[in-house]
Amino acid sequence: MDAIPTFLLRARHWQLFTLLIGLTCVRASIESGTPISLSALLAAIVCSAFVPCWCWSVGSFLNSRVRHDLRGSLSFFRRAVVFPVVNLAVFEIARGRIRPSYVAALLPFHLFALICVIFEIDFVCMNLVLAETQTRVRFRDYAGSFFLLLVFPVGIWFLQPRINRLYGSASSPPVADTPIFSS
Repeated sequence: MDAIPTFLLRARHWQLFTLLIGLTCVRASIESGTPISLSALLAAIVCSAFVPCWCWSVGSFLNSRVRHDLRGSLSFFRRAVVFPVVNLAVFEIARGRIRPSYVAALLPFHLFALICVIFEIDFVCMNLVLAETQTRVRFRDYAGSFFLLLVFPVGIWFLQPRINRLYGSASSPPVADTPIFSS
């Protein structure tokens, strides 16, 4: 298993919260016009990728802990995680270079990116409950987790301990046949 997914799965809620807030502060100082150093630029990139990396790691891990007949499509989930990041990168590159009249043409891509983010939150929360119960679930069974994850810095305090318990449980090995983080 890779070091970053392992860290994200083993980290305590306060560590993830502190890392996210610290990186956000660095990113805010960059966007406020402070001279950019290489380390600050790297911190901004890490900040932008933090939540998608966390979702990828947690979603992949939890999906591997769910019975085969209850699993969702991991490849679709991974595409849903990647699209908003690519969309944001393309928008940041194009911003300032694109005519204002063309900005409206980007709206469908932004809306689709929003749908992808909602799907990835749904996938992670549903798989969290599926991994804990190993029975079919409805939205009402994981709605609390879903709304907590919508406000990520707050939700991490409640969801990460559950993820830590699942990751640390040695008594129930993963149900997966394939490596968790394979492409």
